Amino acid sequence: MIRRVGIVAAPYKPQATESARDLAKRLAQADVQTVSQTRTRHDDRFDAALDTDLVIVLGGDGSLLAVAREAAPRGIPVLGVAMGSLGFLAQTSYDILRERLDSLTRGELDIELRPLLRVRLMRGDETVLESLAVNDAVMQRSIESPLAETAVFVEHEHVATYEGDGLIVATATGSTAYSLSVGGPIVDPRLPATIIVPISPHTLRRRPMVVPADATVRVAVGARDVERADLRLSIDGQIRHRMAVGDEVVVTQSEHSLKLVRLDGESFYHKARTKLF
Repeated sequence: MIRRVGIVAAPYKPQATESARDLAKRLAQADVQTVSQTRTRHDDRFDAALDTDLVIVLGGDGSLLAVAREAAPRGIPVLGVAMGSLGFLAQTSYDILRERLDSLTRGELDIELRPLLRVRLMRGDETVLESLAVNDAVMQRSIESPLAETAVFVEHEHVATYEGDGLIVATATGSTAYSLSVGGPIVDPRLPATIIVPISPHTLRRRPMVVPADATVRVAVGARDVERADLRLSIDGQIRHRMAVGDEVVVTQSEHSLKLVRLDGESFYHKARTKLF
């Protein structure tokens, strides 16, 4: 039984805050305690909202990503309610949520487990940054920077070195995000797979790769002109950190999975067909 629900709303969407108030009222009528929180930045903490049996995110995929990285290690199921166009993570409309609220509070949850990545930015032996990634880790140069050089190793074996704008290492869930826009494959999000996609490589032999999720992917970061290099690491498009030439990004499978609640009954293939084809 669901007895305590966290509600996270995106303040830049008026419909989200209005729906959050309505949802809290409906849950109170069902004797369910609620903890409401407004998301204002990518680095918000959601400790109060995640001290619950379930967290409902009213917004879009961006809001859900911010919550999901904290919810996954705690094993808290997350339901994304889209305020606007339906996304690939925020899959449910508020109308459907209201229709299914009784079954939801009874704990009748249809949960998909989504594999996550553990991303570490290494500078020598020092871990500069460590985070979970729901979608991807992106190593990319700025507009003013010379070409980035990314040497990719899978299970300690050198696979390729790309010169270009950068590199994406994505989960299967992230295959429909940035990875797709630069020519990566569409992958069923339930698959335990990691996707490696170069960004605008300066070669005709551009080859995205799909490797097992439990494979260690290591990316050594360089640049054609070290003095003018301006390279950034971005995780889920939200956590950003400047990289130095010689840094390495180590990507492994996380021991945690995201518990993503589905209400609409639509398959990934239905969403792919209606959104992408």
